Amino acid sequence: MELWEESVKNPIEKVMFFYRCPNECMNKLIFEDGTPWISKENNKCAICNSERQSTVTKDNEGKIYIIYECVRCKSRQVESNF
Repeated sequence: MELWEESVKNPIEKVMFFYRCPNECMNKLIFEDGTPWISKENNKCAICNSERQSTVTKDNEGKIYIIYECVRCKSRQVESNF
């Protein structure tokens, strides 16, 4: 568990949990509200390898979704299991 500041301009402290796979196959960083951490360095489009924007949203049942949209080719991917 670790504290994380969202930005220098508007600091918001959140608790971040590190989940480490013993086989190092899938490590996860998740905030206390269930929102996953999204790496800016690894957030690239699967089609054209450009930067993509991420939007985190919840449905009526509280399930969290991440919507990735490429700024270049406009492709979209949705992730929900993390």
